[in-house]
Amino acid sequence: MFSREIRLGNEEDEADAAKVINVLQSSVGSEASVVWDSAIVLAHAIHFNRNDIFDVKKRLNVLELGAGTGVVGIAAAAVLGNGNFVLTDLDVDLVNKNIALNKDAFESDVAIEARKLRWGENLEESAVYDVILVSDCVYYSESLRPLLRTLEAASHSETLILFAYEEREDKIKVREEFFDLLETESDLEVVKAFGRSECHPEFQSADIKVLQLRLQKKRR
Repeated sequence: MFSREIRLGNEEDEADAAKVINVLQSSVGSEASVVWDSAIVLAHAIHFNRNDIFDVKKRLNVLELGAGTGVVGIAAAAVLGNGNFVLTDLDVDLVNKNIALNKDAFESDVAIEARKLRWGENLEESAVYDVILVSDCVYYSESLRPLLRTLEAASHSETLILFAYEEREDKIKVREEFFDLLETESDLEVVKAFGRSECHPEFQSADIKVLQLRLQKKRR
């Protein structure tokens, strides 16, 4: 286990509201203990687009699914500086450690916590959120439907879902299945696919995609 420093924004530009976060991670191990590239891209995209896609005047309720190390949710909490942030995964021990490690990066108006969550369960009890963050969760075929059901249950008519994934060669079939289920079995739709320069001028990659999803208009 080692600590990785992630710098969001230009610290020499006061207007850029730069933030620095630190994340404990493993160099190898389970998916949940490694900081994947799509999480880094999404964290930088959140900072880069913070004034364009978030209602920063509102106290947002933010959910992260499949948090892993918690890097995306922690970055969002540090960048937005206001709101309620719930970072979820099957095991949240590492998320809790990283929240504690970054306590000085959060403004006083930030409430942040980690919770255990298994996708697809207890959906009728789900709270709804203004923002949902998802990074690198299109990985196993058996988890795709539960993921989509959870996204639906946690969304209201104006929920902003930011969904990042890496186009891995060994996950082509899983990725194709996900988008087929999204179109044919879910109440969600893709609103926007961010271009590489829209994610960040530097921290972006041709094989990492960031999408904006929402409930379909017929459900809104």
